[in-house]
Amino acid sequence: MSKLTLLDRCDACNSAAYVRVTNPEKGHDLNWCGHHWRRVADHIPDHWLLHSELARLEAEHGPNRERPGVHA
Repeated sequence: MSKLTLLDRCDACNSAAYVRVTNPEKGHDLNWCGHHWRRVADHIPDHWLLHSELARLEAEHGPNRERPGVHA
């Protein structure tokens, strides 16, 4: 699976994608930003292929933390 670039956008909100999953049966990819990945991660079948660059997200923007006044 290829590295995610700035051209890869979250399918939910169009932010930069840091996670890609592929349905191996159909070959369809889904991309997510860190925020939306945390919302859907538990619903993705285990046999789907996962490519995560969340470590890069943390390196670029710091660790995930609660921010007062910011809501999903």
